[in-house]
Amino acid sequence: MSSNNTLESKAKLDEKCTPSPLLQACKLTISPSKVQLRPSYEAPHTKTIILSNLHDFAVSFSVRSTQKSFLVAVPPWGTINANDRMRAEIRVNRIWNNTFRNKNDLLIFDFTPAQGVEQVNEAAKTTSNVKCRKAIRVMYAKRIEGKMRASYLRYKRHGAFTKAAISQETKSKAARERWNQGLKDEEDSSLSSSDPFDFSKPCPTSNFVRRALRRSKEKRRQQMERQRAKVSRKREKEQKPNGSNEPKSESDN
Repeated sequence: MSSNNTLESKAKLDEKCTPSPLLQACKLTISPSKVQLRPSYEAPHTKTIILSNLHDFAVSFSVRSTQKSFLVAVPPWGTINANDRMRAEIRVNRIWNNTFRNKNDLLIFDFTPAQGVEQVNEAAKTTSNVKCRKAIRVMYAKRIEGKMRASYLRYKRHGAFTKAAISQETKSKAARERWNQGLKDEEDSSLSSSDPFDFSKPCPTSNFVRRALRRSKEKRRQQMERQRAKVSRKREKEQKPNGSNEPKSESDN
Protein backbone atom coordinates (compact mmCIF):
# COMPACT_ATOMS: atom_id res chain seq x y z
CA MET A 1 0.00 0.00 0.00
CA SER A 2 2.79 2.44 0.90
CA SER A 3 4.63 1.84 -2.39
CA ASN A 4 1.42 2.41 -4.37
CA ASN A 5 0.75 5.66 -2.51
CA THR A 6 4.26 6.94 -3.16
CA LEU A 7 3.98 6.08 -6.85
CA GLU A 8 0.64 7.87 -7.09
CA SER A 9 1.98 10.99 -5.34
CA LYS A 10 5.03 10.98 -7.59
CA ALA A 11 2.81 10.68 -10.69
CA LYS A 12 0.73 13.64 -9.51
CA LEU A 13 3.86 15.72 -9.01
CA ASP A 14 5.03 14.77 -12.52
CA GLU A 15 1.71 15.97 -13.93
CA LYS A 16 1.97 19.24 -12.02
CA CYS A 17 5.52 19.79 -13.25
CA THR A 18 4.63 19.50 -16.94
CA PRO A 19 5.05 23.10 -18.16
CA SER A 20 2.07 24.84 -19.71
CA PRO A 21 2.48 27.67 -22.30
CA LEU A 22 2.01 30.20 -19.50
CA LEU A 23 4.70 28.61 -17.31
CA GLN A 24 7.16 28.33 -20.20
CA ALA A 25 7.22 32.13 -20.41
CA CYS A 26 8.40 32.33 -16.78
CA LYS A 27 11.74 34.12 -16.50
CA LEU A 28 13.00 31.96 -13.65
CA THR A 29 15.76 29.43 -14.11
CA ILE A 30 17.37 26.77 -11.95
CA SER A 31 20.74 25.28 -12.83
CA PRO A 32 21.53 22.48 -13.00
CA SER A 33 18.22 20.80 -13.86
CA LYS A 34 19.57 17.33 -12.95
CA VAL A 35 21.59 16.48 -9.85
CA GLN A 36 23.19 13.26 -8.67
CA LEU A 37 23.63 12.67 -4.92
CA ARG A 38 25.45 9.98 -2.97
CA PRO A 39 23.30 8.57 -0.15
CA SER A 40 25.23 7.53 2.93
CA TYR A 41 24.61 5.94 6.32
CA GLU A 42 27.19 8.21 7.99
CA ALA A 43 26.86 11.79 6.70
CA PRO A 44 24.61 13.91 4.44
CA HIS A 45 25.63 14.83 0.90
CA THR A 46 24.89 18.21 -0.69
CA LYS A 47 25.06 19.86 -4.12
CA THR A 48 24.91 23.57 -4.89
CA ILE A 49 22.31 25.04 -7.27
CA ILE A 50 21.73 28.56 -8.62
CA LEU A 51 18.29 30.20 -8.71
CA SER A 52 18.03 33.10 -11.19
CA ASN A 53 15.25 35.69 -11.30
CA LEU A 54 15.10 37.68 -14.58
CA HIS A 55 11.89 39.50 -13.69
CA ASP A 56 11.67 43.17 -12.69
CA PHE A 57 10.09 42.26 -9.34
CA ALA A 58 11.08 40.11 -6.38
CA VAL A 59 9.92 36.50 -6.26
CA SER A 60 9.47 34.21 -3.27
CA PHE A 61 9.72 30.43 -3.48
CA SER A 62 8.97 27.32 -1.45
CA VAL A 63 10.41 23.82 -1.94
CA ARG A 64 8.84 20.37 -1.60
CA SER A 65 10.12 16.93 -2.53
CA THR A 66 8.79 13.45 -3.25
CA GLN A 67 10.85 11.99 -0.38
CA LYS A 68 10.72 14.75 2.21
CA SER A 69 12.21 12.68 5.05
CA PHE A 70 15.60 12.52 3.31
CA LEU A 71 15.60 14.92 0.33
CA VAL A 72 15.51 18.58 1.39
CA ALA A 73 16.56 22.00 0.12
CA VAL A 74 18.49 24.58 2.14
CA PRO A 75 16.83 27.03 2.55
CA PRO A 76 13.34 25.48 2.18
CA TRP A 77 11.89 28.89 1.25
CA GLY A 78 13.17 32.37 0.52
CA THR A 79 13.04 35.46 -1.68
CA ILE A 80 15.01 36.36 -4.80
CA ASN A 81 15.38 40.03 -5.63
CA ALA A 82 14.61 41.44 -9.07
CA ASN A 83 17.25 40.58 -11.71
CA ASP A 84 19.28 38.73 -9.12
CA ARG A 85 20.60 35.26 -8.31
CA MET A 86 20.54 33.12 -5.21
CA ARG A 87 22.68 30.18 -4.14
CA ALA A 88 20.95 27.19 -2.51
CA GLU A 89 21.76 23.58 -1.66
CA ILE A 90 20.11 20.24 -2.28
CA ARG A 91 20.79 17.76 0.49
CA VAL A 92 20.14 14.08 1.03
CA ASN A 93 20.16 13.48 4.76
CA ARG A 94 21.94 10.64 6.51
CA ILE A 95 19.99 7.39 6.16
CA TRP A 96 18.95 6.12 9.59
CA ASN A 97 16.34 3.44 8.75
CA ASN A 98 15.13 1.22 5.92
CA THR A 99 12.45 3.58 4.52
CA PHE A 100 14.83 5.28 2.07
CA ARG A 101 14.05 4.57 -1.59
CA ASN A 102 17.12 4.58 -3.80
CA LYS A 103 15.22 5.82 -6.86
CA ASN A 104 14.95 9.08 -8.80
CA ASP A 105 13.16 11.89 -6.98
CA LEU A 106 11.82 15.33 -7.78
CA LEU A 107 12.47 18.61 -6.00
CA ILE A 108 9.66 21.09 -6.73
CA PHE A 109 10.13 24.89 -6.58
CA ASP A 110 6.93 26.95 -6.42
CA PHE A 111 7.44 30.63 -7.27
CA THR A 112 5.09 33.48 -6.32
CA PRO A 113 5.45 37.28 -6.60
CA ALA A 114 6.85 38.62 -3.32
CA GLN A 115 4.90 41.55 -1.87
CA GLY A 116 6.83 41.86 1.38
CA VAL A 117 8.89 40.07 3.98
CA GLU A 118 5.83 38.24 5.34
CA GLN A 119 5.25 36.78 1.87
CA VAL A 120 8.24 34.46 2.30
CA ASN A 121 6.59 32.26 4.93
CA GLU A 122 3.16 32.49 3.33
CA ALA A 123 4.53 31.06 0.08
CA ALA A 124 5.63 27.94 1.93
CA LYS A 125 2.11 27.39 3.33
CA THR A 126 -0.13 28.00 0.30
CA THR A 127 0.34 27.18 -3.38
CA SER A 128 -2.90 28.76 -4.67
CA ASN A 129 -1.11 31.87 -6.01
CA VAL A 130 1.76 29.99 -7.68
CA LYS A 131 2.77 31.73 -10.91
CA CYS A 132 5.65 29.47 -11.92
CA ARG A 133 6.81 26.00 -11.01
CA LYS A 134 10.19 24.42 -11.70
CA ALA A 135 11.50 20.96 -10.89
CA ILE A 136 14.92 19.40 -10.45
CA ARG A 137 15.41 15.73 -11.23
CA VAL A 138 17.43 14.12 -8.42
CA MET A 139 19.26 10.86 -9.08
CA TYR A 140 21.05 8.73 -6.49
CA ALA A 141 24.18 6.63 -6.73
CA LYS A 142 23.42 2.91 -6.75
CA ARG A 143 25.80 2.10 -3.89
CA ILE A 144 25.01 3.51 -0.44
CA GLU A 145 28.21 4.46 1.37
CA GLY A 146 29.11 3.46 4.91
CA LYS A 147 27.42 1.00 7.24
CA MET A 148 24.15 1.06 9.12
CA ARG A 149 24.37 2.20 12.73
CA ALA A 150 24.75 -0.44 15.45
CA SER A 151 21.40 0.53 17.00
CA TYR A 152 19.60 -0.38 13.78
CA LEU A 153 21.64 -3.54 13.22
CA ARG A 154 20.83 -4.77 16.72
CA TYR A 155 17.11 -4.74 15.96
CA LYS A 156 17.72 -6.18 12.50
CA ARG A 157 19.70 -9.13 13.90
CA HIS A 158 16.93 -9.94 16.36
CA GLY A 159 14.38 -10.22 13.56
CA ALA A 160 12.56 -6.89 13.85
CA PHE A 161 12.93 -6.35 10.10
CA THR A 162 14.00 -9.76 8.77
CA LYS A 163 11.54 -11.77 10.93
CA ALA A 164 14.16 -14.50 11.32
CA ALA A 165 15.67 -15.86 14.54
CA ILE A 166 19.41 -16.04 15.13
CA SER A 167 20.80 -19.52 14.61
CA GLN A 168 22.77 -21.31 17.34
CA GLU A 169 25.75 -21.59 15.01
CA THR A 170 25.90 -17.79 14.65
CA LYS A 171 25.75 -17.36 18.43
CA SER A 172 28.56 -19.87 19.07
CA LYS A 173 30.70 -18.33 16.35
CA ALA A 174 30.31 -14.87 17.88
CA ALA A 175 31.19 -16.25 21.31
CA ARG A 176 34.35 -17.92 19.96
CA GLU A 177 35.40 -14.68 18.26
CA ARG A 178 34.96 -12.71 21.50
CA TRP A 179 36.98 -15.34 23.44
CA ASN A 180 39.82 -15.35 20.89
CA GLN A 181 39.88 -11.55 20.81
CA GLY A 182 40.13 -11.43 24.60
CA LEU A 183 43.08 -13.86 24.60
CA LYS A 184 44.80 -11.86 21.87
CA ASP A 185 44.34 -8.57 23.74
CA GLU A 186 45.71 -10.11 26.96
CA GLU A 187 48.74 -11.48 25.14
CA ASP A 188 49.43 -8.17 23.41
CA SER A 189 49.18 -6.25 26.69
CA SER A 190 51.55 -8.62 28.49
CA LEU A 191 54.13 -8.45 25.69
CA SER A 192 53.98 -4.69 25.24
CA SER A 193 53.99 -3.87 28.96
CA SER A 194 57.54 -5.01 29.74
CA ASP A 195 60.47 -7.00 28.42
CA PRO A 196 59.72 -10.75 28.74
CA PHE A 197 63.34 -11.43 29.72
CA ASP A 198 63.50 -8.70 32.38
CA PHE A 199 62.46 -10.64 35.52
CA SER A 200 63.23 -7.76 37.89
CA LYS A 201 59.97 -5.99 36.93
CA PRO A 202 56.84 -8.10 37.14
CA CYS A 203 54.48 -7.78 34.20
CA PRO A 204 50.90 -6.53 34.77
CA THR A 205 49.54 -10.02 34.15
CA SER A 206 51.43 -11.47 37.14
CA ASN A 207 50.24 -8.55 39.33
CA PHE A 208 46.67 -9.24 38.28
CA VAL A 209 47.08 -12.93 39.16
CA ARG A 210 48.55 -12.09 42.57
CA ARG A 211 45.66 -9.76 43.36
CA ALA A 212 43.14 -12.37 42.26
CA LEU A 213 44.79 -15.07 44.44
CA ARG A 214 44.89 -12.67 47.39
CA ARG A 215 41.20 -11.91 47.02
CA SER A 216 40.28 -15.57 46.72
CA LYS A 217 42.39 -16.44 49.79
CA GLU A 218 40.71 -13.71 51.85
CA LYS A 219 37.30 -14.82 50.68
CA ARG A 220 38.08 -18.42 51.67
CA ARG A 221 39.31 -17.31 55.11
CA GLN A 222 36.09 -15.37 55.77
CA GLN A 223 34.03 -18.33 54.65
CA MET A 224 35.88 -20.66 57.05
CA GLU A 225 35.37 -18.20 59.92
CA ARG A 226 31.64 -18.05 59.27
CA GLN A 227 31.51 -21.84 59.15
CA ARG A 228 33.38 -22.19 62.48
CA ALA A 229 31.07 -19.65 64.13
CA LYS A 230 28.04 -21.54 62.88
CA VAL A 231 29.37 -24.86 64.25
CA SER A 232 30.16 -23.31 67.64
CA ARG A 233 26.68 -21.80 67.94
CA LYS A 234 25.15 -25.18 67.11
CA ARG A 235 27.21 -26.90 69.82
CA GLU A 236 26.18 -24.31 72.41
CA LYS A 237 22.51 -24.89 71.62
CA GLU A 238 22.98 -28.64 72.01
CA GLN A 239 24.76 -28.28 75.39
CA LYS A 240 22.22 -25.91 76.99
CA PRO A 241 19.43 -28.52 77.63
CA ASN A 242 21.89 -30.99 79.23
CA GLY A 243 23.23 -28.35 81.56
CA SER A 244 19.73 -27.27 82.63
CA ASN A 245 18.68 -30.89 83.44
CA GLU A 246 21.66 -31.61 85.72
CA PRO A 247 20.69 -29.13 88.49
CA LYS A 248 17.12 -30.42 88.47
CA SER A 249 18.29 -34.01 89.04
CA GLU A 250 20.48 -32.90 91.96
CA SER A 251 17.64 -31.03 93.65
CA ASP A 252 15.38 -34.03 93.37
CA ASN A 253 17.92 -36.18 95.07
